[in-house]
Amino acid sequence: MLAEPESLKGIVIPGKEIELSRMMSKAENFFKHADRDPEEVIDFHPEANEHIIWEACIKYAELAGEQTPGMQAMNLWFQVRHPEVFTFEEWRKDRLKQAQLWMKTMTKGQFYKEFIGVALLRGRK
Repeated sequence: MLAEPESLKGIVIPGKEIELSRMMSKAENFFKHADRDPEEVIDFHPEANEHIIWEACIKYAELAGEQTPGMQAMNLWFQVRHPEVFTFEEWRKDRLKQAQLWMKTMTKGQFYKEFIGVALLRGRK
């Protein structure tokens, strides 16, 4: 999906497409080419799942034209954790800084509960 550098153009900072693509496809390539080096080892970092979940949220929004509150939360979480690869308009940079300050005060679980709770309340109005 987004692991191809071409599909990341316009989403990430020009020149960062290959870096993010490699990061996203590292595990895929490990399993795909396991027969070439059966002694190869890959370190598993649970944080790597964030890339996969973020990619799935982006692709769903692209295909369905909508995002659930959980997907919106994941997108914000990912952008705050990896701002160095995204292109942002000035107004969005300010919002991102506000979100970073807000998120520093809570755990990931607290953030998701808070974000989704607020999003659901907004949706009821």
